[in-house]
Amino acid sequence: TLLPVLAPLLDKPFAFFGYSMGSRISLELTRRLQARNGPMPRGLVLAASGAPRESDRKPIHHLPQEQFIEELRRYDGTPEEILQHRELLELLVPTLRADFALAWWENGISPVKLDVPISVMGGTADKHVALPRLETWRDETRSPDFRIRHFEGGHFFLRAKQTELLAALGEDLTRWMSTPA
Repeated sequence: TLLPVLAPLLDKPFAFFGYSMGSRISLELTRRLQARNGPMPRGLVLAASGAPRESDRKPIHHLPQEQFIEELRRYDGTPEEILQHRELLELLVPTLRADFALAWWENGISPVKLDVPISVMGGTADKHVALPRLETWRDETRSPDFRIRHFEGGHFFLRAKQTELLAALGEDLTRWMSTPA
């Protein structure tokens, strides 16, 4: 669905940034571009997620409503005011379930390694993605340009460490964009 929408924008140097489930989306977009010999990102920045090959998380999208909401609460990404508002939850839960289903989607048989650099970022206190799991992204690329950065905070470290995250992102983009494709 995203590829046709993005296609007109991929005629210039670009990179993908994926946060949490967005890391999986960025990975899949890049895999599909590579399989089609399409334009490739200069690099991937993947944050708050381990590689899908090494997922040890349980598929919460199948849980009954109350258990699903409790798991959302544990993720600490949905404001409590929303979790307490039943009518709003009725609207949001189907979308959130679809998001979590995508996040736990199977990785496929023998996925091909990418030919792009990967930079990985994680929170030192992330209860959902332990720091050692960040290393699992190394197996997704053939590029020697692989970096891991740690930021203080939990799964949503980008809220508190926005300045540091943007500086690291700027460093990666500067390095990648200055290298000929």
